[in-house]
Amino acid sequence: QPRNDILTWRPDLLHFHSVHIARHVALAARARRVRLPYCVTVHGALFPAALRRGRVKKAWFNLLLERRFLREASFVHAVSPHEVEGIRRYGFEGLVVTVPNGVPREIDIAPGTEPVYPRLAALEARRLFMFIGRLDPWQKGLDVLIEVFSHAAQPKALLVLGGRDSRGSRRSLEALAERLGIRSRVVFTGAAFGARRAGLVA
Repeated sequence: QPRNDILTWRPDLLHFHSVHIARHVALAARARRVRLPYCVTVHGALFPAALRRGRVKKAWFNLLLERRFLREASFVHAVSPHEVEGIRRYGFEGLVVTVPNGVPREIDIAPGTEPVYPRLAALEARRLFMFIGRLDPWQKGLDVLIEVFSHAAQPKALLVLGGRDSRGSRRSLEALAERLGIRSRVVFTGAAFGARRAGLVA
């Protein structure tokens, strides 16, 4: 949304997802000028491994823009104590709130949402373990997930990976599942947005 529209809404708190994004920094600066508080969820982007990708560019971005963006946040959100360590190592000294990822007991699904079974019949009546997001093994740990799944005592279960390819990652993940002998139990659905994602959840 245009910056002015967001500021006109006067929310109680702006919530920025991820770092190293120039438009977030620009909007946060506008928010500070009108005394609108904000918080930042870093989504693992401050772990050393994540910072090594494009490290020179990120170092300059931090020096010129991001340091104040984080420093002026009401708090930074981490999903684990391990992530808190990465945030502190990055130099952030303010309030860090640790709230783990979770799944509510009941997930609201829009009325009329159709499950994906008619198109992915192999999923029906099976126990499913599912990931929905970018297929990026390097950042998401999907190679580890597939390896662990290969050792799980769940011969009738399927691992469903719903998301778009990331720099040829799908091919490498498929090859890994093949080497581990579980290719038939790892299902790739392709990009999962909007109705398709809702159908997977349904």
